[in-house]
Amino acid sequence: MTSPVMFRHDSTRVILKNAPNGDYINANYVNMVISNTDVVNRYIATQGPLPSTTEDFWQMVLEEECNLIVMVTTLIERGRAKCHKYWPCVGEVLNMQNAIVKCVNEETDSSGSFIFRDFVLVDVKNDLSREIKHMQYIAWPDHGVPECPEQFLTFIEKVRHNRKGEAPVVVHCSAEYRQNRGSGSHGNSPMFDGGGRAHLSFRDCEDNERTKCYDDTKCWIK
Repeated sequence: MTSPVMFRHDSTRVILKNAPNGDYINANYVNMVISNTDVVNRYIATQGPLPSTTEDFWQMVLEEECNLIVMVTTLIERGRAKCHKYWPCVGEVLNMQNAIVKCVNEETDSSGSFIFRDFVLVDVKNDLSREIKHMQYIAWPDHGVPECPEQFLTFIEKVRHNRKGEAPVVVHCSAEYRQNRGSGSHGNSPMFDGGGRAHLSFRDCEDNERTKCYDDTKCWIK
């Protein structure tokens, strides 16, 4: 079993160093310790970017040397904006003060549940670039959990295979938080361990046919 190491938000929050808009971003470090091993999988759990926080988001990715972003939300659901499209279209470029993002590829899997993108992130100050893999799971409903666990577990497996080195994986859901509105993707933080399991920490859980929540607000999908 994997144990999530989560402390007070103030003590684990990501502090930006050279961002144009100050040092704050709604993001925290989360370390997942693989039991009986020395392996620690590192993550950054954050809010989906808003138009006003997109530059801060990419500044964080730049400073933390991240190479994998996991997005567990759609851009729009039921006519509501869920997350800002913080990346450029294929062949286009997003220019910011400290970074440039280029989208070089986008593919949707045959099930229609995942979208995979390849970005190139350029550090403007030193002209260094690195590849970023963007993995979006689009089959998570707004209120509830995925109908098909097999698809989500397949997504987890693909995330595992795309992890590179010790850099933290950025994980985010939607850009909104609505209190007491169930257990949609905006109400949990998915983390993926080395054994291919997803840990879901629910803020507000509702009992239904597909979700079983425990007193400690933690459950496992295996």
